[in-house]
Amino acid sequence: MARRTSRVEVGRVQPDGQAARLGIKPGDVLVSYHGRKTASRRDIQVAKRQAVTDKAETIRVVFRRGGRVIQGEFRPGPMGFAPSIAYDDPTFK
Repeated sequence: MARRTSRVEVGRVQPDGQAARLGIKPGDVLVSYHGRKTASRRDIQVAKRQAVTDKAETIRVVFRRGGRVIQGEFRPGPMGFAPSIAYDDPTFK
């Protein structure tokens, strides 16, 4: 049986927020945050907690838009976008 996978997609982007300043748009996919793969809201929470534990002043983020990779840095705090979890459900393929 095929496995169901998920990804963190960008929903709304806050104008003048960190994501907007990086050029992130709705539909982009958050691949990693602070060096940790992100496929769920829980993954984001764990990565954010690790960044706090590490006392990180900047957090490396990686997004994907189609085949293009967008890399940048966020400061601790609000990311500036609403995450949305999207599923690849093999049942419907």
